[in-house]
Amino acid sequence: MINIPSEFRYLVACFHQDSLEGAANEEQWIATAVDYLSEARKKAVRKFLDDVLSGGISDAELGIIWESANPDFLIPNEKELRVFLRLIRNQL
Repeated sequence: MINIPSEFRYLVACFHQDSLEGAANEEQWIATAVDYLSEARKKAVRKFLDDVLSGGISDAELGIIWESANPDFLIPNEKELRVFLRLIRNQL
């Protein structure tokens, strides 16, 4: 199993149903969540996402990673999760 850093868990906690309110689009929603991260946390999450998105991690494994971070916001499709995580990575 992949070691999930606490910084990623923190970021996942920033995404919840109410956090969508006031966001004009998904990019703005992600930007708002990323703003909660310190530079050190951003660096740790960036490295983690680089590792899981560029390696041999399957969509199913990404789903397990997301779920193990105890999200309040569920992404029903694992392919959509990969796209969502890439969007986050691009904003870091």
